[in-house]
Amino acid sequence: MSKKDIEYPYVYADDLIVSIPNLNRNGTKLSRPDAIRMRQKIAEILDIDDDVLAKKFANYYLKHKKEIEQKEEDKHKKLNEAHKSTFLCLVSNPVDNGIFVLIEMINRLGIRTVFSCENLAKSKKIQIMVDCRHFKKFEKIVKNISFKYENCIMGRNYLFRRKDYFKLMKNFLIKFNKLEENSGNLSSL
Repeated sequence: MSKKDIEYPYVYADDLIVSIPNLNRNGTKLSRPDAIRMRQKIAEILDIDDDVLAKKFANYYLKHKKEIEQKEEDKHKKLNEAHKSTFLCLVSNPVDNGIFVLIEMINRLGIRTVFSCENLAKSKKIQIMVDCRHFKKFEKIVKNISFKYENCIMGRNYLFRRKDYFKLMKNFLIKFNKLEENSGNLSSL
């Protein structure tokens, strides 16, 4: 660690806190702002200055950085395996399970859906609401499928014809396979 390391101690301390919980099914965990609030609350509870606690956490993180990074990589591998097994349910029952698989795949590609599709078996349309920050990424993947959308407070609500379900699955599977080939590098998408 050099004197010019601007990440010391706070960024390293917060990275340590962020690395502790397991990933959820969408691959996310604590955010850095959550970690900052936790670190500050821990300092308050222990009646320690936040600077002192941050330095202790940062020193621990730097000392065990390789082990922590390996555990993070293992968590991501397990998550990818879980996603692969989720997609296998499509084969057994595409109508009932397919929508959940589609939403899971969309989320895994880093496109946040605000809520899931309508029940495919009962509906003539597939409805997917996408977070406002992810319109372009989503539309790039579905560009060869006709859809309608309406803007709403939480994002953009996309409507697809039920018969286009398998086209949607194909497009997202192609993107997901590219993700796998690039070893989880979302920036390449």
